[in-house]
Amino acid sequence: MKYLQTYKTLGLEDDSEKIFNYFISTLTNSIFTWDYYVDFNKVKKNIELIEKELNLLYLFSKNIDSLSASV
Repeated sequence: MKYLQTYKTLGLEDDSEKIFNYFISTLTNSIFTWDYYVDFNKVKKNIELIEKELNLLYLFSKNIDSLSASV
């Protein structure tokens, strides 16, 4: 997430969860759905292009975690 100076003004700096909750709480009712904010078809297509690499990265990170825990 891109850091905005506004977050500091609102007292939300360095807390992604608070920033997201603030965003959700300040949305107003409208005719728009989440599809208006996110092009889920594009997300799915982009993930499919790198799905194997993402899975390998996930498995590698889990392997690193288990190795560092045993040291």
